[in-house]
Amino acid sequence: MAWKLWLFSFLFSQFTTSHAAWTPVNASRTLLIGNTPYYISAEPILSLPLAQLPQEVVPFVVFASNTFSITGTSLSSSISSWQKADDVFSDSFLQGALIRHTSGGPAALSSSAIEFFNEKGTELVMLADSVSAFRKSGHIRLSTVGNINLAPGPYILARNAFGTPAVYTPLRLHFDDTQSFFKSVTPLSDGSFSVVSATMDTDSSPYIGVPSRIYSLKQTDPKLPLAGVRVSVKDIYFLKGLRASAGNRHFYTTYPPRNTTGPAVSRLMQLGAHIVGMSKTVQFANGDRATADWIDYHAPFVQRGDGYREPSGSSTGAGAGISALDWLDVAIGSDTGGSIRGPAGANGLYGIRPSVGAISLEDVLPLSDVLDTGGFISRDPKLFSAFGKAWYAESFKSYSSFPRKILLSPDFERISANASTIYDAFFQKLQSFLGATIANFSIPEAWNETSGIETPVDVLLNQTYPILIGWHQSTVVGQPFFNDYAAANQGRKPHVNPGVLTRWDYAQSQGLSAFEAELSHRETFENWTLNHFLTGNSDSCSDNIYLYPQSAGEYASRQTYYSGPPGPPFGFSSGRIAVHARSPDMVVPIGQIPFMSNITGIEEQLPVTVSLVARRGCDFVLLDLCQLSSTGRNLGYWLSITMATGLMSTRRGMEHYLIGGDPYYLTTEPVLSLPHIQLPQEIVPFAVFNANMSSITRTSLSSTIQGWQEVDDVFNDSFLQGALIRHASHGSATLSSSAIDFLNDKGTELVMLADTVSAFRTNGRFTLAAVGDINLPAGPYVLARDAFGTPAVYTPLRLHFDDTQSFFKSVTPLSDGSFSVVSATMDTDSSPYIGVPSRIYSLQQNDPKLPLAGVRVSVKDIYFLKGLRASAGNRHFYTTYPPRNVTGPAVSRLMQLGAQVVGITKTVQFANGDRATADWIDYHAPFVQRGDGYREPSGSSTGAGTSVSALDWLDVSIGSDTGGSIRDPAGVNGLFGIRPSVGAISLEDVVPLSDVLDTGGFISRDPKLFAAFGKAWYADSFKSYASFPRRILLSSDFENVSPNASAIYNAFVQKLQSFLGATITNFSIPEAWNETSGIETPVDVLLNQTYAILIGWHQWNAVGKPFFNDYAAANQGRKPHVNPGVLIRWNYAQSQGPSAFETELSHREAFENWTLKHFLTENRESCSDSIFLYPQSPGEYVSREMYYSSPNGPPFGFSTMHTAVHARLPDLVIPIGQIPFMSNITGIEEQLPVTVSLVARRGCDFVLLDLLNALADAGIVQTVKTGRTAF
Repeated sequence: MAWKLWLFSFLFSQFTTSHAAWTPVNASRTLLIGNTPYYISAEPILSLPLAQLPQEVVPFVVFASNTFSITGTSLSSSISSWQKADDVFSDSFLQGALIRHTSGGPAALSSSAIEFFNEKGTELVMLADSVSAFRKSGHIRLSTVGNINLAPGPYILARNAFGTPAVYTPLRLHFDDTQSFFKSVTPLSDGSFSVVSATMDTDSSPYIGVPSRIYSLKQTDPKLPLAGVRVSVKDIYFLKGLRASAGNRHFYTTYPPRNTTGPAVSRLMQLGAHIVGMSKTVQFANGDRATADWIDYHAPFVQRGDGYREPSGSSTGAGAGISALDWLDVAIGSDTGGSIRGPAGANGLYGIRPSVGAISLEDVLPLSDVLDTGGFISRDPKLFSAFGKAWYAESFKSYSSFPRKILLSPDFERISANASTIYDAFFQKLQSFLGATIANFSIPEAWNETSGIETPVDVLLNQTYPILIGWHQSTVVGQPFFNDYAAANQGRKPHVNPGVLTRWDYAQSQGLSAFEAELSHRETFENWTLNHFLTGNSDSCSDNIYLYPQSAGEYASRQTYYSGPPGPPFGFSSGRIAVHARSPDMVVPIGQIPFMSNITGIEEQLPVTVSLVARRGCDFVLLDLCQLSSTGRNLGYWLSITMATGLMSTRRGMEHYLIGGDPYYLTTEPVLSLPHIQLPQEIVPFAVFNANMSSITRTSLSSTIQGWQEVDDVFNDSFLQGALIRHASHGSATLSSSAIDFLNDKGTELVMLADTVSAFRTNGRFTLAAVGDINLPAGPYVLARDAFGTPAVYTPLRLHFDDTQSFFKSVTPLSDGSFSVVSATMDTDSSPYIGVPSRIYSLQQNDPKLPLAGVRVSVKDIYFLKGLRASAGNRHFYTTYPPRNVTGPAVSRLMQLGAQVVGITKTVQFANGDRATADWIDYHAPFVQRGDGYREPSGSSTGAGTSVSALDWLDVSIGSDTGGSIRDPAGVNGLFGIRPSVGAISLEDVVPLSDVLDTGGFISRDPKLFAAFGKAWYADSFKSYASFPRRILLSSDFENVSPNASAIYNAFVQKLQSFLGATITNFSIPEAWNETSGIETPVDVLLNQTYAILIGWHQWNAVGKPFFNDYAAANQGRKPHVNPGVLIRWNYAQSQGPSAFETELSHREAFENWTLKHFLTENRESCSDSIFLYPQSPGEYVSREMYYSSPNGPPFGFSTMHTAVHARLPDLVIPIGQIPFMSNITGIEEQLPVTVSLVARRGCDFVLLDLLNALADAGIVQTVKTGRTAF
């Protein structure tokens, strides 16, 4: 049987060794095995230098037998048991096998075992220990590997950094479609953690790597009770080698990777648990609500019910992840005021807030040192109990009996009838099992009777919680954070969510005396609880168990709109009992009740959970009670939900690695093979030099490198480990002595001579090799083995961090015309890494057919790319439709012109008009870096604008514009942007908003590049004209801008007038319409609902209706989720009917005709007789922290921006200045861009582009910067 070809990806890290001059590159790899993605870290678990690799990557399985005859039956039985227990192993790993004998003495691989391997297609069988084969087989390669101690299960045989065959443990990559994780992690041998650098086609959700469960199936070591348990960790626990965000972007960037892992996580690892990832948390473990309060990151999704329930917090990712992802066992978090119990309740899970002190919180971000506890969540009650009893401090113990008194909260009197039925049934079971009495118990009444304190308990403790958490965290976390951030950021304050600031500010306003008073109140309540409520019992630890409803099947939506941030968490409730008494509170799921979902349109189920509270220190009583499920007396009710993992859209493999400290990526498609080259190590970075002289000197090489470094962010000196020298004109050339010395000085180890290049002299420092006729552009490359083991040349992509969260994913084109996702990430706070090619390749490009050679372009996620899914800003749209089988003409044209498509940028849902943050339900809105970094980013080409304004490695971003979707982001970000004439850019294979109004569009920082890009991308029917318009029409909107902005506009208009030699006229569209249109209806009345009807009617019929039908067909009749604002637009237009649509089409046409005849009239010399100017973005600030009481309504009205929309004209945005404003976020004066729009007659786009180019040459406009300020 022929060997299978495994496609793979690598993440490499460099290290220097003392025994070699080479700098080996360690590789972590992503593989597709049997269509399933896997990851292996850079660290092998052992070397097998005697193993003969038949291909570069060999999946294999270890079988450990204790019998002396290893038969096909025993092997088949092992595999059968593995398949039932494990999601990592598959038959595809049977390409190889390693057979061990565990009982000492010889053992033989029987004839039936060999036949078994023949049937499975096994090609390599390695015999370890004293195992021999009964007979040989012509189909199987047998080899002896000596004494090997490996647990049974799946492994990978591949080369290490030195080229030696070695064994690696694979992690199966699972798609987290709940967005519960920040990142996937894996431990390293030095005690630190590494990020699992892997992703596939994604809508911004991560992939998480998990190890095989087989390794621990036969684990009997009592010191490893958690062997094989997969655990996620809340992102407030510090892990060595990784940054922590605590839910805050600025906290993540302020503090470096941690140098230690805290005791809580270390203990879990010592007990055998596998840490697989970092889960999301509410900011600083406080109490933010999805979606509006989650300013920095996106709240995870609860898959219970309709999938859009409020996920609760602060251990939000812990609950959402466990309830949805069957490959995850336990999630650890923290609980101060309900941060474990709330998510456990919302998701129908087992969860516990332990007694304070049960779990070490050293190296964990605190909320309150008095109230904080660790905590954990699981689906399985037996595992839940065992996990807790292993993780807890050793001072806790079990007791001989259970409490005999059940106390019921009066809260049970205020729940629904459906929930009440479930609770009553549970009470009866619990009472019967315990032989207990049941009594209703009111804490306020008991307090009044027994505390000896006149103040009611709810009054005494009303502000205890907000002051204890607010004072402590603002002092211990907030103040140092503000100081550290300010020191690194020119005195700025960091961004902190409004709700968190409200808590901190309130507690600080009350002062230290209030904090001390509330400490005393809390202690008084705890003492009362111990003496009069949850009293002690020597046999059962706690004399009572107190029950209250944790989650009674009540629904709160993540689509809820709020008028403002949450205030301080005043009050006292049943959920605060365990908080102030610092006692254990265990959540148990006991049932579910139906509700009619407004989102899915069908009846769904919501979990019902109960909380059991015991005396402080009596945690094991609760855990032992929970564990009774293993005896068939489960007091809980596990709510199972079948999960489908994300589908893979591509079989391509990739490589990603570090060279000179910078991360890089390769696809598995080499640009050419070099079969005769001897690889000195597995990965050889090298540079190609194209000489055009007969003698190649030190000076010429040095000058070339200097030129590269000035223009390129991909090349660095580490690529000089190797060099390939070729003569650009295929003439003879010699590598001079000075050039050889230069390469020696650079530490070059391998020099390849192409074509007719020779060396002046040989040199012992590096290896010389002739490689024949090689035609490669100059620049950086990587020499590595292809999938068949043949040395080959690859082009590296430099990986850049997108800290604006503008991108959904990084992509790269393949030779078959499809696209592959760049499967790479590093330590991240959920922002992606984007791969870009070297600019050097196109430096000497002079082909007129490639005017955009080397231009790096991002694409809005409504353009379809072959091989990839599109989301159009909607999660259900992303999962409903498979990878596209074609790339649309607009993107194809760019690639034919030489542009490099590097990634997919975020869009407002279906290219409509959502506002950050509240309207972005499915994904997180990108961040504008201009000003204070928290300005509303605008849309719908949101990611296009935010990325180009912040990321200097990106040149152009393409999007679309219907009502302002290019122009608004360009204005907000201080960029050049254009809404072209309708029809200028093909919109085939693009999600439409309106077939009448839609246009393509693009954004850039550089005016000359912008003009050249447009003139290349546009349809061939567009042309330049002999002159520019001589009339400037000024919108009356200029009268309404601020004085600062007015000064900038006046200066620009004067320069423009002087340059054009033009006249200036103030122009009011409403007045001109009234005078010349011949229509009595004012233009703003005539067009009041035109835009709303045209987009709503068309998109519903072209996109919405088919989407609803397709989703329902695949999801048991459910409706997909669509953002409220989009539904309002669709529903309004449909309610008006087809006659309204036809009417508004005629209104729009009337306006366009009037524009062409009376406003922007034709001129043969300049195409458009006039240019109309209006203020696009006059430096006004709207925060992404804004709260809205309701979703966006239909977009009624007519404004100046609608001029180009309804007349289908070109509208060019130009940044011309910036004005100061005092930021409430950073606390200092920042700058906001000022932009102007220039509108011309339809079809006169090149007039605007040529004018922009001329203005740039004249110094009137200039390239804008990336970062906080445009100028």
